[in-house]
Amino acid sequence: MGHKTNCPCCQQEGPILETNCPHCNTTLPSTPNVRIARTRRHIDELNRRYDDALRFAKDNDLEASRDAFEAECKSNSQAVLTLSYAELRYLVENELRVFATFHKRVEQGLQIPTGGKWDVLRGITEHALYQHQKGNIRFAALSLDHVGVKNYGDCHVTLKEELISDRTSTFEDNNVVFMVHTQQSSMKDAINPPAGYISDWQNRYKLAVAKHTRTLSKEPPNQAEMAMILIDQGVTTNDDRFIELHIWGSMTVRTIEKVIIIPAVIVFITAVGAGIFDAYIQNFGKGIDVFLELGKHSTNALIAIIALVTTVATSLNHIKGKSYRGTGKTWKLGRRKKRGK
Repeated sequence: MGHKTNCPCCQQEGPILETNCPHCNTTLPSTPNVRIARTRRHIDELNRRYDDALRFAKDNDLEASRDAFEAECKSNSQAVLTLSYAELRYLVENELRVFATFHKRVEQGLQIPTGGKWDVLRGITEHALYQHQKGNIRFAALSLDHVGVKNYGDCHVTLKEELISDRTSTFEDNNVVFMVHTQQSSMKDAINPPAGYISDWQNRYKLAVAKHTRTLSKEPPNQAEMAMILIDQGVTTNDDRFIELHIWGSMTVRTIEKVIIIPAVIVFITAVGAGIFDAYIQNFGKGIDVFLELGKHSTNALIAIIALVTTVATSLNHIKGKSYRGTGKTWKLGRRKKRGK
């Protein structure tokens, strides 16, 4: 990539991807990914794409739709990380546990790469963007309804804006899909990704407008429609289209603002005697969402809901194939056995 930055202390020039000045060891302002997004090359080209989108909206009677979409992305968009139940439970069991990146897990021997196409392409494109610092980037999606990309898990975690905004940059799409399929970048091109497809958090709305204005209709979209424009949920991860967030550094359960679990298990535990509980299970597997708002001291609440979901899932596995009586109705949780067996 070859970008340089100047140290505010010693005024010497150094690589933009370093966290500390290599000459005087002063901590450099901002994070490497945000510094890259704020280089003149990316700012100028993003502004050009944004201005083009404004002209297109004006020429095609889309200004009302574009204004509504821009306002929503500017004021109400969130950073949403999608996790599995196991990943979320690992985080909430101890507030000092840190969400580890794929590269860090592989480096520490905690995960074995499959060696498949996506692992290889991920290594190439992420190295092109961040080189030796790629292991410090956590990936999320820009959302308007607190739901991330569903193909990556059933737990949608909204991150606290005040804890991530200064260290988050935005990217046009899934970086692998964009570089390999959309841009069809060669190895030579990958060294210097195209300008104008990256922004800092504060200018995320410009990237969204530049990307999506041409897909808007003359009738201003409602909030739900705007959410579907911003994240186009695909059949596979290769089909998903979204604005990818690159978040530098660690995050724990304290970084979380809200969790949505889909599909959720709705469970009411009612005491019927000393040490005896009756579980009432309603609408299991029908995709009813659980919204968990986290306050300043609500980590225990998050731990409780994850433990509850895990307990119910374990119980369901245990009683699979048996009748379950709870609210006066009976559900069959497994396949019926054929007669004579």
